[in-house]
Amino acid sequence: MGCIYHSAMRSWIYVFNHPYYQVTKTDGRFHLKQVPEGEYTLKMAHPAGQLRWRQSIKVEAGKLTQVDILVSPDNKPKKRP
Repeated sequence: MGCIYHSAMRSWIYVFNHPYYQVTKTDGRFHLKQVPEGEYTLKMAHPAGQLRWRQSIKVEAGKLTQVDILVSPDNKPKKRP
């Protein structure tokens, strides 16, 4: 969604069929608790500059899964000609 008066003003709506999502804290950290064991695709969307990131992860019972997400302009979607 966008604003017809302010081009930099935008909003996003994400709809999930699960409770496993977070908005990061000011330091960029987040925790997802009680995620069932299995393989998942972790995705990140940053509102500044349309930055995107994704990675496959494996969650194992009783273990902490730590993921470092590095965001750069290289993560922006490529514009189609």
